[in-house]
Amino acid sequence: MGDGLSVVADAVEGATGFGSAQIAGVVMAHLEEEEVAGLHLCEDFGPAAFVDVGARGAAGHGSVGDVDAGGVEEVSEVIAPAEVGAVAGGGVADDEDGRERGVEGRVGGEVGLDGGFGRRAWVWLRGLRECERSACGNGDEEAGQAARHGDKGSIGAVLRVRTKIEWACSMEALVKRFGLVVALGLVALCAVAQEAGSWTVKPEWVKAHEEVLAGDAMRGRGSATTDEERAAEYVVKEFAEYGLKPAPKMSGYIQSAELVSPQLDGHATLTVGGMVLHEGVDFVLLASPGVNASGALMKLRPADVNFPNSLAGAAALLTDIPTGTSEVGVAGSFRQNPPALIMMLQNGETDRMYMMMGGKTRVPIREKGAPEPEKPMMTMIALTPAVMAKVATAKGEVALAVHVIPRTGPRMTYNAIGYLPGSDDKAGTILLTAHLDHLGVGTPINGDGIWNGANDDASGTTAVLELAHALAAGPKLKRSVLFVCYGSEELGELGSTYFGENPPVPLKSLVANLEFEMIGAQDPKLPKGVLLFTGWERSNLGSTLKEHGALVGPDPYPEEHFFERSDNYALAKKGVVAHTAAGWGTVPTYHQPDDDMEHLDIPFMTAAIQSLVEPVRWLADSDFVPKWNHGGKP
Repeated sequence: MGDGLSVVADAVEGATGFGSAQIAGVVMAHLEEEEVAGLHLCEDFGPAAFVDVGARGAAGHGSVGDVDAGGVEEVSEVIAPAEVGAVAGGGVADDEDGRERGVEGRVGGEVGLDGGFGRRAWVWLRGLRECERSACGNGDEEAGQAARHGDKGSIGAVLRVRTKIEWACSMEALVKRFGLVVALGLVALCAVAQEAGSWTVKPEWVKAHEEVLAGDAMRGRGSATTDEERAAEYVVKEFAEYGLKPAPKMSGYIQSAELVSPQLDGHATLTVGGMVLHEGVDFVLLASPGVNASGALMKLRPADVNFPNSLAGAAALLTDIPTGTSEVGVAGSFRQNPPALIMMLQNGETDRMYMMMGGKTRVPIREKGAPEPEKPMMTMIALTPAVMAKVATAKGEVALAVHVIPRTGPRMTYNAIGYLPGSDDKAGTILLTAHLDHLGVGTPINGDGIWNGANDDASGTTAVLELAHALAAGPKLKRSVLFVCYGSEELGELGSTYFGENPPVPLKSLVANLEFEMIGAQDPKLPKGVLLFTGWERSNLGSTLKEHGALVGPDPYPEEHFFERSDNYALAKKGVVAHTAAGWGTVPTYHQPDDDMEHLDIPFMTAAIQSLVEPVRWLADSDFVPKWNHGGKP
């Protein structure tokens, strides 16, 4: 490689004074113009100083395999430490079945680029798991991921990318043709070129996050479960790889809180009129405070909501419900004077309510140490039509016996938090959020018992991840940015509530909060590509982001009260200008097992996230402070 190797090596070694143009000159010395044009490296690899290289052989410390010559060229004095597969006998050999295998290694060093971007860089080289066919041209599996380790968001630091095997094999061919160091110089140039232009969110990155978060192996990320914890661990791993830091006053990336809630075994019994009825066969237990309930059988009609005496000792049976009237709604109207338990007819509405909870009984849950509610949760039971007919003629006492499973340890929920420090401590902090939990595993529907939550809200979590990816890769921003993926939203915004009570930065420093919820499908009521923005009329945040290119618009479902139904609301009540950006507000897969990868619109998600990169970057780098409009603050 001669002089080219020494010059690039000096750049890798961290010597200042070698700008991108000089590196380009070195690389061009080894490539013909048409060869450069044909490589399309910047397009294929994106902003990366990471490649997967398929190289067969043993790893040598402090050495790099010169696959052109088939030997080992010692460059440990240039790039150290190095653990890169070297081909001892000459070139990359094919297995008999036409497959090539790689080895793992890494190269660490200092990269000096002009424009003030000299920073520590780590280049991770991970061998291909397996290339289909000897030419590597048709591989589909993901080649892997790279870590971006560096400080202050510099382009000299490595930018993490996900890439495909065919790109990796192209890089392998480049290494064999021109040598490893020149190849790395080319990829570094791509980082410079990408940094100079706008950031591009790639659909394969979006899909990769979704495949992890919404895959069956994550078991639906049930709120305050070990599956939620695993999802949080994935998110913070990504945060760390992008170069985010733990938030102020935090030693790590996860904020946890203990919750208190009964866990029922799903085998309650109901005794009425000499009959013993069984949960899951004769009735569905829609809601329970986790204690036994009993009372004298008493028939109630909708008009009895104003019953003058206490119903505390009654086991109410709802009757004479007019056609088209909600049984659940009638039951709820008795909350001010609740009976000991309330029974109703099982129908499509009660089934939907049950499935909305993941096919599980709704139980009360609160943060440990928080006061118990003044009025306990009502016990609500849906009887099958056959059982309803029998109970309607019964008399006497009704008794429900529930079975609580003893807990062997505390029940925890987990907020994943990453922090991108700004240049001005007094400029405030932008908060970008989503919730990482969903409904977990429940009663199967058509054989599927995992509520994957690909749209709700793995899609929002993906948006937070990719915005973190983009902003961390760019120049340092004026304002700091907090990226938070909450736990236990599905249980009543418990993660965001805990965050609001225990913020790692003062709430008064939060300039704005943008929550992402269910962005995996286009809303048919909105223009193509546009996300709905809850509470649009409440502040000037949405309209201002739109002026800067964000594809957001007014919420077409004001009757659904989406503004109050997502994690933004906990902070909005504390005065923070906080809104949610969402896709289809009434998507048919909502809280169903088929909220899965097959029902996601990845191109729509990608475009929506892309449209927010520069507006959010502007918000974090400007002096603009959003304000509540008159009457808009909750």
